[in-house]
Amino acid sequence: GRAELVLKNGGVANAINDLQIFPNGRLTGDGQVNANLVRIFGSPTAHGTVDPGQPGQAGQLAVNGNYLQDPDTVLQIDIAGNSGAGDPNGNDRLAVTQNVSLHGEMDVSLLGGFVPKYGEQYSVLTYGSRAGTFDKNNGTSLSNLRALAPVYDFAGNAQFVAAPDS
Repeated sequence: GRAELVLKNGGVANAINDLQIFPNGRLTGDGQVNANLVRIFGSPTAHGTVDPGQPGQAGQLAVNGNYLQDPDTVLQIDIAGNSGAGDPNGNDRLAVTQNVSLHGEMDVSLLGGFVPKYGEQYSVLTYGSRAGTFDKNNGTSLSNLRALAPVYDFAGNAQFVAAPDS
């Protein structure tokens, strides 16, 4: 089976301790999760998924707490334009107030035929502190020998920058 937690229109989900998303499970929407830890589990045949925003529309999902993404899991990021993070005509963002521990995959989808221009930046993940990086980034190759290059800075921001393909 599959369980899904969908937050709409700024909805809030409160967990007594931890919120766990198991293989085939999904956390999605525009809203906030208050939990000590949000942990995403996966297996080689069944990924747990986090997808900020609504289907086919960019948005922001906030985690007031810590975030742990295990191997064989997916963070789905949509980019619809350059209107900024959380804007429906901008890009998805997962905003975590405390620590993130990253593994698994970040899958990027460009919506509505949008093509990023060289040098544009898309903030897709914010955090208090970070351990690790995503094991794999999918959907980052662009036309005209460009790519979305992942950049992790010391200010608690992970972004994609449209750059020449290496």
